Amino acid sequence: VLAIRVSDPADTALPQIGSFSFEDPETRAIRTFPTGSSSFRHTWKQTEIERRERWTKLCRRCGAKTLVISTDDDPAKKLKEFFASKENFL
Repeated sequence: VLAIRVSDPADTALPQIGSFSFEDPETRAIRTFPTGSSSFRHTWKQTEIERRERWTKLCRRCGAKTLVISTDDDPAKKLKEFFASKENFL
């Protein structure tokens, strides 16, 4: 089993654009985030790192291999590299 996580550079490095509002498409709730705040950006990054670590541990506990593909990556190339690596099948 292969678990694939699609990530974006903004998952860990928010741009410094001041306050930015996001709308939840399901609930229509609007939240504003202070992206100009270094402490907010640090917390955002740490939260994402912890979330990724929990995901990796859960996948491994279930016996799944993991692959993280960034939106900056060529997904076909990343998959080819993953399946070409013998260590992924030991």
